[in-house]
Amino acid sequence: MPKDEEYLCLWNPEDAALSPEALRRRAEEVWGQQGRAGFARAMDTLLSAGLVRAKARNYVLTDKGRQRKRAISGRSRDVPDESHRPGDAEGGASSSAGSESASPGRPTHAIENQDSHVSVHRSGGVTPIEAAQVTVDRAAPNLKRADASAETEPMRRLLAYYIDCVRCDERPSIVLYQDRCHRSFVPLVLFERWWASQPRQSCSITIPMRPDQSEFNRALAEAQEDTLYVGYPLFVCPRRGEEGGLVAPIFCIPAVAEPQGRKLRVELDFDEGDVNSDWLQRQFRTREERRAFLRGARLLDEESESCEDIVADFFHLPDGLHAVSAYCGKDLACDQLVPDRIPPLVDFHSVPRGIHNAAML
Repeated sequence: MPKDEEYLCLWNPEDAALSPEALRRRAEEVWGQQGRAGFARAMDTLLSAGLVRAKARNYVLTDKGRQRKRAISGRSRDVPDESHRPGDAEGGASSSAGSESASPGRPTHAIENQDSHVSVHRSGGVTPIEAAQVTVDRAAPNLKRADASAETEPMRRLLAYYIDCVRCDERPSIVLYQDRCHRSFVPLVLFERWWASQPRQSCSITIPMRPDQSEFNRALAEAQEDTLYVGYPLFVCPRRGEEGGLVAPIFCIPAVAEPQGRKLRVELDFDEGDVNSDWLQRQFRTREERRAFLRGARLLDEESESCEDIVADFFHLPDGLHAVSAYCGKDLACDQLVPDRIPPLVDFHSVPRGIHNAAML
C-alpha cells in the first residue's frame, strides 16, 4: 500500500484542483484497489499536515504540499536498505560458494541453511551459530502492526476532530437577531417549486422590493463581496426577558441577487448548498450524531471512509428535509415541512420555539 505522502503525486499538474472522486480514480489507476482503500487515511494525514486544503468542492496542494511533492517525485525508489547491515566486523575474506565477496571495511553474512545454522564470515574464519539463536518469529510483524494500530488510534481520533473543525469553518455560519428583520434579512413567501432536482440545474426566485425592506435593499447594494443565502427551514428561538430572540436557517443555499425593476431576481446555486454550521453544532452534541444527520441529508459522500468528511457535490432539498424530520422531529413547530407552501413569518415574538416551515433571504 502506498505511503500517505505518496498521494501528493496524484496532483498532476501540481496546481490542479481535483474532486475527491477524481483523486480516488487516480489512486486506483496508479496503485489499484490498495490505492483506493488507503485514500481516506491519506487525505486525513495530508489535510492535518497542511499539505492539502479544500477549495470549494475540490482539493488543492498548499505551497508546503507542492514542495513535498517535488521532494517525493525526485527521490529514487531503488535505494537499498542498509540499516540492518552489521558494522562490528572487519575484513575482506571470500565467502563460500554462492555468497558475495565482502568489500573492505564492510562484512558480509550469508545464511547457508536457515533450518540448521548461520555462517558469519569474519577475518578469523567461519563461526557456526545454531539456528535456535537466530530464530525468526514470523508472527512478530503482525503483533507489531496491531500494537502500532492501537497506539495510533488516539492520533486518528484527534485528526478526525481537527478535520471536523476545518469542515465546520468551511460551512456557512448564520445566526441573526429577530429585530434585524427587514434590515439583515427578509422573510420569503414561496408557493412554487424553487429547488433543483439535479446538479448544475438553474433555479431562481423573484421577490418584491417593498418599502419596509429598504434598509435591506441598501445593505445588499453595498455588500458586493458578501455571500448571500436563501435559508430554509428556520429554527426560531423567541425573545426571553431582556434577551433578543434569534433565528437561524438550517440549510443555506448560496444566491446572487439582481434588481429588476421593482423586484429582486435571486439565482440559487444548489451545487454549493450546505447546512448551517452554527445550527449543526448546537443541535447535535457529538460528531457521530452530526455525521449521521449529514449522511441522512446526503451532504456527505456515500463513499466517505474512516474519519474523512467529503461533502457531496449537490444538495437535494427533499433529502435534507427528510433528515430534519428523522433526526429533529421533536423540534418541529409545524405539522410538516412543505417547501412549495411557505407562508411569511414576520411576528417572531408570537411563534413557539422550534423549526418552522419558513424561509429567509
